[in-house]
Amino acid sequence: MNQDTSSDMRSAQPDTTDRQAADATSQALVTTRPMPSDALLIVPVRNAVLFPGMVLPLTVGSEPARAAVQEAVRLEQPIGVLLQSKTEVDDPGPDDLHWVGTSAGVLRYVTTPEGVHHIICKGLRRFRVLQFLDDRPFAVARVDYIDDPVSFDAEIEGR
Repeated sequence: MNQDTSSDMRSAQPDTTDRQAADATSQALVTTRPMPSDALLIVPVRNAVLFPGMVLPLTVGSEPARAAVQEAVRLEQPIGVLLQSKTEVDDPGPDDLHWVGTSAGVLRYVTTPEGVHHIICKGLRRFRVLQFLDDRPFAVARVDYIDDPVSFDAEIEGR
């Protein structure tokens, strides 16, 4: 009887090992491709706009967005926050997003006991998407940063 139980345990272990190996392989594929210097990992958001200098807590719901944030934290790189133009879409593509957003540093990444992922990020610079790259399991886009005006005239300051 013990032999049957131990053989059942051994047959269950390869499944876990196979999954871990597959996860490691997919992680290796993600991490071995270098990011272009003008690219950001994109995190789509609904009903929130991030501006430079602003600190904003966000719930990261979709698996691709979680993977993008985790990769950005691992690489210690900023993320690109883009507002969804179609909020009803659960897994937005380039046509479902506004193409002007804000880069952000991830200050905190928290996973609750219920499995919900949250980040606290701080807006850095505005950017415009030039092109989305299709070679990753999450959204990556080449961007052009938008410079803020250096000086304001009296009319702009009065607004």
